[in-house]
Amino acid sequence: MDLVQRIKKFFSKPKPPDRHGRQDVWADHKVTGLDTTVAAGLWEFTYYITYHSNTATVGIKYSINFTGTQTMFLANMEWQEATTAAATGAADQVHATFGLRAGGSARAPSSTSAFGGTISVDTINANMLAVIYGITRVTVAGNIELWHANETGTTQIITKADTVLILNKLA
Repeated sequence: MDLVQRIKKFFSKPKPPDRHGRQDVWADHKVTGLDTTVAAGLWEFTYYITYHSNTATVGIKYSINFTGTQTMFLANMEWQEATTAAATGAADQVHATFGLRAGGSARAPSSTSAFGGTISVDTINANMLAVIYGITRVTVAGNIELWHANETGTTQIITKADTVLILNKLA
C-alpha cells in the first residue's frame, strides 16, 4: 500500500477517542491505536503528535519502540520553543516571532527512554504539536510503537486522537 492509499485509508476511518488518558506517573505507557507492523526493508517514519497538558509547568516525553529486529534506527523529536536565545524546553505553540526549535534524538528504539521532552506548555488544555521523524532498516518484521510519559508525574497529559503516523518504505 503506497502513502496515498494509507492516507486515504486513515481519513476514511471514524475519528477515534483520545488515544491516551490520564498520566499520573512518569512511567512510560504505549499510545494505543497507532501500532503498525513493519516488514523488512528501509523505512522512513513521521509521527505528528497532538497533545494537551492540564498544567502549564509540566511537559511531555515521547519515544518509539520497535518489537522486531533492526540494524539501524535514527530518530529526532522536535517542538517549537518559547525563546529566541538558549533552549529551555518550554513548548510554545503560538510563538509569533522567530523562535528556537528544540528537541532530542535517539539511535535506538526504546519504550523506557524519552527521545526528548518539554518542561511546560504555553496554554493548559490547548492543542500542542511535537514531531518525531526518523529512518530504520528492518531485518525482522515487528511493530513500531509510540510511547508516552509525562515529565513529573503530577499532571494529566493526553495524546490526542489526531496524532498520526506516516510510514513510507524506501527500499
